[in-house]
Amino acid sequence: MKIITIKSILIFFVTVLLAFSFPLQVISSSPIPSLAPYFGMILIFMLSLGVISNATQMKKKSISLIVFLIMIYIFLVIFHTAWQSIFGLISIKSSISALVIFLLPTLFFVYFRAIATNQEIRAFLFAASILGLILGAYFVYDSFSMLILGNMNDYSAKAFEYSQLRSPGDYINSARIQVGYRSHGLLENHTVSAAWIALGCFSALSLIPQKQLLLRLIVITIFGTGLLIGLNFTSIVAFTMVILLVEFREYVFLTRGAIPKKVISLLQIVVIFFVLLGLIQFLMPNLAVNDMYNTIILSLEGQVNLAIGATLAGQRTYFDGLVVGFYSYFHNLLDYPLGLIIGDGFSPFGSKKGGDYGIIDTLHRFGLLFFITIFVGLLTLIYRALKQIEFSNPDLLEKNTYLFFASSFTMYLLFIEVHYSAWSSKSILPILFICLALFDRYVHSSIRIKM
Repeated sequence: MKIITIKSILIFFVTVLLAFSFPLQVISSSPIPSLAPYFGMILIFMLSLGVISNATQMKKKSISLIVFLIMIYIFLVIFHTAWQSIFGLISIKSSISALVIFLLPTLFFVYFRAIATNQEIRAFLFAASILGLILGAYFVYDSFSMLILGNMNDYSAKAFEYSQLRSPGDYINSARIQVGYRSHGLLENHTVSAAWIALGCFSALSLIPQKQLLLRLIVITIFGTGLLIGLNFTSIVAFTMVILLVEFREYVFLTRGAIPKKVISLLQIVVIFFVLLGLIQFLMPNLAVNDMYNTIILSLEGQVNLAIGATLAGQRTYFDGLVVGFYSYFHNLLDYPLGLIIGDGFSPFGSKKGGDYGIIDTLHRFGLLFFITIFVGLLTLIYRALKQIEFSNPDLLEKNTYLFFASSFTMYLLFIEVHYSAWSSKSILPILFICLALFDRYVHSSIRIKM
């Protein structure tokens, strides 16, 4: 068997281990399984020793802006963890955990930027497609069980117990084990589970030729339905926006004055989908699927009301809370001025992370200056990639499909950041670094810095 084939198989299983890292931790009641993907990557690096020697020739007297920012990121992770540990602000255990969670994923950037072949990249995309479908199927099943059947799976109880085990003394949201509440899926929370469904869809679309319009629309419908039933409102909105902005990027309604054929086809599928649901409700009113349909509608209405303040005391909206979050950040700078430049780091030190405002959490982690740099930088990368993509040129097919994937998933993470952060999850951060590697590898005219 060829080395490249062995590495492609390993890439497939490393992706599987990333996706199932949390379930394996729950089953074993240990964080050790989260290291398994990195052992796999080390093995892949060892098999690539000959290629690595050639890849070093890519090093020039200048580096890309992406690499430069990642170097700053690595410095900040190490710097923060070191000084907080030295002054006793965090435990040695927390220090090691921060370094493992936030540094090891950079291995994926190194490999996919300069070493991975087309076969290996496609192996990753294929694995992510399958895994997104599997995780989505469980998400749908568990949502139906909890919302309609009133059953809580044993896995949910074990996952909740594991979260308590990993964070003794901290408040752990019990929504995961509340019957009648939306499912969290197999992963840490409903945001990460939803992110893997979106990841699966974008990966599948990147492997399907653009000309196969019907197949692409079917894929979008299947994964989109999984997100809809999962009832993560932020993810539903983000997914919809990405599909409209990236999948239909070649068509600009305002400038061409006509609705694109893709949009018409998608609307037809959506209309047919809801017409069928309506017929089912009318002909078989006692069917359980009707209860699920009504639950989805009520939940979406509730989320909209929550956003506009209709269900909150004093008409306080979600965006009011966001403004308060930004105010709190700047108020905290009075006690910790360095937070403006370097943030409070990647350990439990500083502000409590994991709230309803992911963008505020990320702002605290990176500091305002680096946060703005990263945010603007990612938007610039997405813009350049989308301008560069041209599927009509067969010579650029591979490059453009990879940029399609990187643009879609990065844009999705930016959208959901307004509400929940997913990028810092153990299973998502490596994927983000893969996206950055694909940007750095395939976006031409990238900004370079002389060393």
